Amino acid sequence: MRTLNRFAPGFKRIMVAVLAIAMLVSSVSFSKGTNAKAAASTIGSAEDYSVTATDVSDSLCRITFTPTNPAAYVIIHYKVNDGEQVNVGMNAKGSCFEYDINNVKKGDKIDCSFTYNKGGLQYDSSMMTYTTGSAPVTDTSIEAPFGLVVASPANGEISVVWGRGNIDSYNVYIDGKRVASAVGCGYYVYEGYAAGSHTVAITTTKNGNESAQTTMTVNVAQSAVAPTTKAPETTKVPQTTKAPETTKVPQTTEAIGVDSSLPAPFGLVASSPVNNQITVVWGYGTINVFDSFLILTRT
Repeated sequence: MRTLNRFAPGFKRIMVAVLAIAMLVSSVSFSKGTNAKAAASTIGSAEDYSVTATDVSDSLCRITFTPTNPAAYVIIHYKVNDGEQVNVGMNAKGSCFEYDINNVKKGDKIDCSFTYNKGGLQYDSSMMTYTTGSAPVTDTSIEAPFGLVVASPANGEISVVWGRGNIDSYNVYIDGKRVASAVGCGYYVYEGYAAGSHTVAITTTKNGNESAQTTMTVNVAQSAVAPTTKAPETTKVPQTTKAPETTKVPQTTEAIGVDSSLPAPFGLVASSPVNNQITVVWGYGTINVFDSFLILTRT
């Protein structure tokens, strides 16, 4: 049987061209789908600005400078792997400024600082560092921390305590900068913070990924010097003045003997978030069994 050629040669050439274009578009779309964007990582912040770094692709890192108040211009000064410094004006994008650093690879170190305009005057930021490919992936299946309580126990200090979940490994961030990695649940005090409002965030970590953040803000009354980390404390609780005790409610529970060899709980913080409620959180010790008591007094 003979097959009839129902299409003219010119028509076949058109069809081949259309198919070739379709295959090219398909391949481009597929390659875009395989390059997932990483979340922006905050690498620095101050009263006047915040700075994030985003791994747009395996070879491109985008630096974004967001001023608190409108700025006429922002200049980035950066080095890759301690190489030659580059000074270039950033591109205005709405209320922020962006600059793309090309030809980088995973693990490259980018050091950068900024010159920015504020109220007709020019200011310089501090130096900040980002390592490409280091932004952790947020995994919503990982349980986020709970019971976060932050305070400022002394000038320039921020205290942090939270409840222990099923995974005892956490990252601690203050103003977007990671100050502790894969630490156990405990009561920590970080020093050297300027007066004003600061944001504390805690994430649970597992296999290099992080849970969603649990965040709170804290107000530091007075400044101190550069941030350092104190070792976890055992009995550092904010001091309050107790009203004179007049009548103690009779205890219904049986008395329990005190064994001084057992480690006492630490990091106790109690507060009243709403009327008629009391919240209590403390650090997780080597023994995860605790008794709690509520003592009422009448004045």
